[in-house]
Amino acid sequence: MTANTSLRPRVGTIRPSQMLYAYGVGALVDLPNFAVVVAGLQAWSRPEETISEPRLLTAVQAALGPQVTKLVAIPWKEESRNPTDDWAKIGVPVIPFPRWMRCTRCNILSTIDGGLFTFKEDLHHPERARFEHRGCGKGKPPAVVPARFVMACVNGHLDEFPWQEFAHGYKPCAAGGGTLELSEPGSGTRSTEVLVRCHGCGASAIVLKAFDREAKERPSCRGRHPHLRTFERCSEVAQPLLLGASNTWFGITLSALFIPVSAAGAIDDDVDALWVHLDIPPIRDESTLESALTFNPTLEMLRVYSVTDLWQAVERRRNGERAQSALTDLRRPEWLQFTNPSGSQGAPDFTIAERTVPERHRSSIAQVVAAMRLRETTASIAFARIDPPDVADVDDTSSLHRVSLTTGPTFWVPAVESRGEGLFFRLPEERVRAWEDAAQKSPRIARLRDAVLHRFGPHAWPATRYVLLHSLAHALINELALECGYNAASLRERIYASDGSDEDPMAGILIYTAAPDSEGTLGGLVAMAETATFERILSEALHRSMFCSSDPLCAEHEPSDDDGTQHGAACHSCLFIPETSCERNNRILERGTLVETMGCRDLAFFSDAL
Repeated sequence: MTANTSLRPRVGTIRPSQMLYAYGVGALVDLPNFAVVVAGLQAWSRPEETISEPRLLTAVQAALGPQVTKLVAIPWKEESRNPTDDWAKIGVPVIPFPRWMRCTRCNILSTIDGGLFTFKEDLHHPERARFEHRGCGKGKPPAVVPARFVMACVNGHLDEFPWQEFAHGYKPCAAGGGTLELSEPGSGTRSTEVLVRCHGCGASAIVLKAFDREAKERPSCRGRHPHLRTFERCSEVAQPLLLGASNTWFGITLSALFIPVSAAGAIDDDVDALWVHLDIPPIRDESTLESALTFNPTLEMLRVYSVTDLWQAVERRRNGERAQSALTDLRRPEWLQFTNPSGSQGAPDFTIAERTVPERHRSSIAQVVAAMRLRETTASIAFARIDPPDVADVDDTSSLHRVSLTTGPTFWVPAVESRGEGLFFRLPEERVRAWEDAAQKSPRIARLRDAVLHRFGPHAWPATRYVLLHSLAHALINELALECGYNAASLRERIYASDGSDEDPMAGILIYTAAPDSEGTLGGLVAMAETATFERILSEALHRSMFCSSDPLCAEHEPSDDDGTQHGAACHSCLFIPETSCERNNRILERGTLVETMGCRDLAFFSDAL
């Protein structure tokens, strides 16, 4: 699976960003005639092209360990007309999965290495590559297709559906074994109305029973990682999933925006970038560091800092303090730069300019900034299955639900650079603080907080202001999608929320779009930052938030253990956006924090803006 810019599309071609959000390591991918799972990094070719983003690399090291040395671009080469050239050998390795397949003519069910099916390869027409049942009657051998079910568990394991065991009620076959047949005896209106029958003893079972959560017979998870070709112990019960179900894979990523070197906190970034030249025995104190700065031309960029400040940064890096605070630092330097646009150096990959705040919203919006040029680097660090992970768990190396991308230590991770544009604005801290103090006493916010903590643990609840900022970001993304020329799936949010308990408070939102090419995007989103346009967009977004087509059910909804939700008044008709656009998988949302709704009238931050 590779990127492509010429000739007809290659079979299995995906965009670089899809390697992070849809088809990354461990994910299932449907090819024209069979399915595959993306192999772990241990099976990839030696990395050739690296991506430089010191802040992000430090954050990855905090999550995976200091042995990670680089961010690697997705491998690909320009396509030629010769199918045997090097471009055809460059890409991401995959493994056929599931291995159970069904003949489209006789419905025989067997594995691809069971002796019944053979693989037919076609170098000149790779889209025709397929498995065939050559012993099936007369005429052209029919194609075989993947069995449509797999098994998975919340610890990230993925396995074949146990066809043999399931057909016999998890008991031995009375005839000592037999060929399986898969048929659809019902109307075909439900994907689970599939009957598996053993030709040896005649035993049969309908797959619908496997999806019954109260069934007495449910297989234990075997702890299989097909992308790593490994097994491990697991105490969970395996769950059946439809092949291609969205919850078979959730990518876990870290991302950072490029910040000019003069931005606040840049001294740590510069030390990280030149660490290989600083972490050497001769540099042992301020004196030896000063000598190195004088005689080593590689360290020339560090001469703008005082030796004392540099030595403190070196000590922080050696003691791990820099790595421990890396996840916070990913956004704080960005916040400092956005809130001080006059200090921006106008770098080619970071160009911002302040806009006038609309008169109508000056009591609720403190600043508006247009970002004409942005560069985002995103790295894949792990993945999960069944349940999407929480953002607060990305650096939890002990989490059972986080699956590694490779066997053994991770020395590099795949990453993607994207360039684009954005719209940043911040809320006035005094008013946010007053709202937050009142919101923390609200029963609706308390129930939302309890639901999040119950589901994700004691460290999962962000600052209470995050509910307000997150809900506002979603409302604006849905409104911008109607105005700026990009659909909602092309827009993303980046929330800057901190109540000041650790460092200075933050209350801002960046809505941006980015594309993995050399030019980025075309300015449609930046135009929304103009004073008159932003006033209209925000007013319309708030007005739409007052009512939802699903009211009163949506307005009165509260999170509970029964439905497993972690949101209040929010649904697909009002605040939900595509999951690739949301940094919290459509959780921690409450429409009542923005405006008065049918179910909440005491939380509205923008009550005077309508």
